[in-house]
Amino acid sequence: MTQFLLENKEWIFSGAGFAAISAFVFILKRFFSSKQKEANNSKQIQVRNNNIQAGGDVNIQIDISEEQLEAALKNQEQALMKAIALSNSPQERHRLEEELKAAQQKLSNIENTLAEEKKLRQEAEKNLQLLKDELPETKIQNALKSLQEDIDTKTAEKTFDEVVEKGAGPIALAAWQSGKLAENRIDYSKAMKQFNTAATLDGNNFEYLLKAAQLSKRIAEFNQAKIWLDKLQVILKKDKMSIKYAIVQHELADLYFSQGKYEKAEHFFLRALKIKGNKLGIDHPQVATSLNSLAMLYKAQGKYEKALPLYERCIEILHKTFPNGHKYIDIAEKNYKLLKLEMKKGVRKK
Repeated sequence: MTQFLLENKEWIFSGAGFAAISAFVFILKRFFSSKQKEANNSKQIQVRNNNIQAGGDVNIQIDISEEQLEAALKNQEQALMKAIALSNSPQERHRLEEELKAAQQKLSNIENTLAEEKKLRQEAEKNLQLLKDELPETKIQNALKSLQEDIDTKTAEKTFDEVVEKGAGPIALAAWQSGKLAENRIDYSKAMKQFNTAATLDGNNFEYLLKAAQLSKRIAEFNQAKIWLDKLQVILKKDKMSIKYAIVQHELADLYFSQGKYEKAEHFFLRALKIKGNKLGIDHPQVATSLNSLAMLYKAQGKYEKALPLYERCIEILHKTFPNGHKYIDIAEKNYKLLKLEMKKGVRKK
């Protein structure tokens, strides 16, 4: 079951966002874009050749090519393979395997990876401008130049880290941005430290807490993930029919699923599915996300008859939403075919 989860983690996590694992994951991205469409209208990002433009007030040139990015990721892939072979710690090995998977996912679509890289750097550029009163101008300019030219973002991260270490100014934001850059270059140890810092400093920020929970879960720090998710439940206790609450329920379900606690996972998946259906309508792609995850849960338990109609309904919704095709359709259809194959073999658990 663990290997099956690893192979399908992108889809499982799509109910949360992020992030992730570029920027945000599917469900969170759709939620925030719908809620903030008007507010962000003047800040929409356009990628044209190597330019990033955002609302006309930001125009940062990113001098990184697909070839450079691909070469760097291939080097990282090789380094991670070697590190995994040498690792004697199960916890470390799991983290390294997750990092390797992220590198390989980025390599599978380098064009999309470069576009996401540019978006993240544009966001970091805007947040650097907020630090101009906290650090010398030369450091800000060096960080900006690094974001535009360097293949990795360590120089910019160091600038954000200095604000955190200084303990003044927008510390939580600086930690958050440093964490996002570290996560993007697939350094999950650094990213986890900074996400935890941001969530601790700004304990009411939904985005910070959610990201800290998601990455904790991904690297198998389940107790820490549960702490952040429980805190989110407390924050949202008066808004239990909101999409944010549904996201948290989905994350809790996935946490229990990862731990093999199937009854608890089913409870929270069903709760998330009900909220989404009521708030968004039964044909919304976020509903498809929950259907897919619930089907995977039933499949892991050998409850194939329960899983089958959920996959079919999930695929039906996705085809309506993405008539020209989408990677989520491919993932769901692959899961469906694997289930059908196992059912034909007669491998069932009553």
